[in-house]
Amino acid sequence: MERLKKLVRPLFACVILINIVFYIIWGSYHIITRISFLATLLVLISIIILNFEDVKKFFIKGFSKGRFLFLIQIVLLFAISVFLYILSSSINFKMDFTSGRLYSLTPETKKLLSTITNEVKILYFKPLNLSDPVLDYIENLLKRYVERNKNLKFKIVDPIQNRAMAVDYEISENGSVVFQSEQGKIVVSPRKVVDQNIETTELIYRGEEVFTKTLKNLLVSKPKNVYILQGHGEINPNDKSYYGFNTLIKYLKQENVQLKELNLLKTPEIPLDCNLIIIGNPKKSFSVEELDKIANYLDEGGNILVMLEYETDFTINDILRRAGCFYLENIIVEDEDYLPQLGRTTIVPNFIEHEITKPLISTRKIIFMPSCVGILTLPQNQLDTNNYSYEIFPLLTTSKTAWGEINKIEIMSNRVKKDSKDLAGPLSIAYYVKRVTKDKNIEARIGIIGDTDFVNNLNIDRYSNFEFFINLINYLLKREGEVGINPKVSGIKGFKLASSERRFLQIICFLPLVLFLIAGFAIVIQRKKIVILKRKEKN
Repeated sequence: MERLKKLVRPLFACVILINIVFYIIWGSYHIITRISFLATLLVLISIIILNFEDVKKFFIKGFSKGRFLFLIQIVLLFAISVFLYILSSSINFKMDFTSGRLYSLTPETKKLLSTITNEVKILYFKPLNLSDPVLDYIENLLKRYVERNKNLKFKIVDPIQNRAMAVDYEISENGSVVFQSEQGKIVVSPRKVVDQNIETTELIYRGEEVFTKTLKNLLVSKPKNVYILQGHGEINPNDKSYYGFNTLIKYLKQENVQLKELNLLKTPEIPLDCNLIIIGNPKKSFSVEELDKIANYLDEGGNILVMLEYETDFTINDILRRAGCFYLENIIVEDEDYLPQLGRTTIVPNFIEHEITKPLISTRKIIFMPSCVGILTLPQNQLDTNNYSYEIFPLLTTSKTAWGEINKIEIMSNRVKKDSKDLAGPLSIAYYVKRVTKDKNIEARIGIIGDTDFVNNLNIDRYSNFEFFINLINYLLKREGEVGINPKVSGIKGFKLASSERRFLQIICFLPLVLFLIAGFAIVIQRKKIVILKRKEKN
């Protein structure tokens, strides 16, 4: 029995060391770490059982006044610690010492939170054993929101352990946040929350801006109804292939947008609840009846987004001319700063400053267009200035050396060559147009983009393609300026620790306490030996 006692103690020390190593490598939720914890617990129970008589003597026979007072001190210290923890949890007071005040909420956010009276679920999808600065920032900021209003119910969901739940909410990224209420739900991607300036590498924190805007869209603003035009070979919203647009539809739904299909040949009138019509690369001609319905819709203050390609049918010009623009069959060829591996028709356009493009310009972002067409504006004398006033804003342009190739033979043979008949650069690739009727002062908003494939399933997640697209959509839906919260910048420049490195630092921080306790036990044991030796000398 004595040999077993001596064997169990070093075994316990070894098991603790193994636990520390497993925790650093895999974290506390891995199956190997859990088995190791269980083994440690069993060894500890074994030590107590084998040394039961010694433990019994300590509490019964050797329970001196000094030991009793020491035990009372330990109990009081534990009780005070628990009391302080409960007190600190009940007091809603925290100080933000972060660079840039990342967790300090603005008055706009506090005002919105004070008005929330119905329950809002906030589901944060993050693996329990995964941690990094971005995920921690999102979690801590959400907790600040929850502290301000008890109607916000916050829950962390592990998408690995709760796979079915992640599929139900269409979660594809760790760090995604779902805001859900009786009015609906909105999913926020972590890519919207933290950004990075490409030039300075500074991290840009948009958490408060994004979360407050999301809550306002969910609780205050009504969902917007967007209709996708069908019947002319337009984009297929249900196609999940590389060249389909199923991902775009999924992302738009996450923006509190209700999407419906619209076929004007089968519908007497455009629905009254229509906030925006998306016309994505129609390859067949519009009938006169359809064009009249769209014209009436614009005159009544409707909004339209037109997306073009080289094969777009020419009857689209009837709609474009109502926005002061028109389209000639062309394909843009870039002769400067193009990507050799992708060809001269792959365009990385320049941004023109506007409220739509400012967020992209300020963070030095780019968008990627696999091929696009140039859009032209009507001469002043061809605009219907008697009935309408026009504000035409270019958003994207090519370089000066680019041109719009119009020779079909050269395009089909892939042997394009610039000549006098081509459209000279720089060419505009996207426009935002505001048209107002002079008699009734009714405003219509029209967006025109000279590419469709830049937001298909293959390209939508490249660079900032979707960010530009959704900025334009929100502007067309009159959602601009709803929340005036500026992003925050910290002094940290892309610094990130892996989960194992973070756990290693935790152990290093905890190690001094362990060494202090070991030293204390060693001193107690040494003193005990000295006392025993003195007693023997006296005897």
